[in-house]
Amino acid sequence: MDAGTTQRYRDQLAERMAEVAAQLRWDGRRAVYIDPDLPSTLFLDDCHLTPAGNAWLAKTLVAAIDPFIRAWQRSGRGLLSAVRR
Repeated sequence: MDAGTTQRYRDQLAERMAEVAAQLRWDGRRAVYIDPDLPSTLFLDDCHLTPAGNAWLAKTLVAAIDPFIRAWQRSGRGLLSAVRR
């Protein structure tokens, strides 16, 4: 597979994931879309991340899910909220 094909696939996937997140929010579900726009310098090739790219992605995912985890902890329904009491 060449870089152009991989990029078209990523673009289609990103568009679909944005649609899914929007539909979930419309249905009253808590969802967030994470824009996958990584700088090309964070890629080894057309689809594999460098160590810095993996770190960037991990930090982005943690930042996106942090509000959900904190809300879950505050709800008192999660194991982590019981441990922190």
